Amino acid sequence: GEAQQLREARAEQLEETAHAENAICALRSVLDTCQIQLTQAREAERRAREEADSKEDRCESLVRELQQSREQYWGLLRRVDASSAASSPDEPRECHCDESQAAEHASANCGL
Repeated sequence: GEAQQLREARAEQLEETAHAENAICALRSVLDTCQIQLTQAREAERRAREEADSKEDRCESLVRELQQSREQYWGLLRRVDASSAASSPDEPRECHCDESQAAEHASANCGL
């Protein structure tokens, strides 16, 4: 009687322990998978941030180049206007170009 009960209790306890160990093993596997995914997500975020920084740098560089080109363009316009006025003082050339006008309009008005 009593020995049989002890054996059954012990067998039940072993079975519960086995279930618990299986559950722990499954949870560890899930945790490992989550950690891998987290690492991958962090790496993807870092790459995306680097790419965004790189694009921002390129945009700033292009804006600087554009400003320099614009300054050179208007400097050239002023020189062309001054030299054409000096070369033909009897025919004063009117140049109504300002920075708000389109380049082709400026070209047409300034005879470039």
